[in-house]
Amino acid sequence: MKHFKLILICMCVIVAMLFVANMIFMIQLYNSIKERYINDVEQCLSRADQIEMVDRIIDA
Repeated sequence: MKHFKLILICMCVIVAMLFVANMIFMIQLYNSIKERYINDVEQCLSRADQIEMVDRIIDA
């Protein structure tokens, strides 16, 4: 019976460690995707500003 409790405790610890590792991975993945999205939006806004300035120069 002692071996069963030891195995059960080890399995619970392993499952908890896997859960924590998965949560850390998901948080890092979310931050990475969010940062990439923000960079894409900033680049698009910058390009739109450049196009608008060129249009104003051409119209003038």
